[in-house]
Amino acid sequence: MAACANLAGGAASDALVRRLGLKSGRRSLGIAGLGSACLCTIAAMVIRQQLITVILLSLVYGGITFQQAGVFGVCLDIGRRHAGSMVGLMNTSAQVGGLVSTVAYGYIVDRFCSYDAPFVPMAALLLLGAILWFKIDASRELRTESFATLAEVLTR
Repeated sequence: MAACANLAGGAASDALVRRLGLKSGRRSLGIAGLGSACLCTIAAMVIRQQLITVILLSLVYGGITFQQAGVFGVCLDIGRRHAGSMVGLMNTSAQVGGLVSTVAYGYIVDRFCSYDAPFVPMAALLLLGAILWFKIDASRELRTESFATLAEVLTR
């Protein structure tokens, strides 16, 4: 699912950017990917049929990986000369989030005695991510001063 969704997302990203431009093209992909993942997460919480739940969770992962091509594209678009730093920062943040969520999942299940409970913050974060895509403008390059300020904050 992830491999197919990622390839489809890359093709969709290229097509959307050609048709809508950088700003709207990249946004559309992110909003569609994370928005659909959020909806499938909510559906997985309320469905009680195992096969349908597995399909929905696969679609969640597909929605997340669908928008990844756009995520990396935005790093290249706004980072330009500093694209490597942008990708590194984004990827590190994602890995920290993955680590924290993995540990939190067990604690939430234990605290609420429910395997559905961890999907509530997951759906909320997916929705937040979809909403934050409205703030992304891939047509605007970040200024070099922004990277210098970020580097100062990170090295303190």
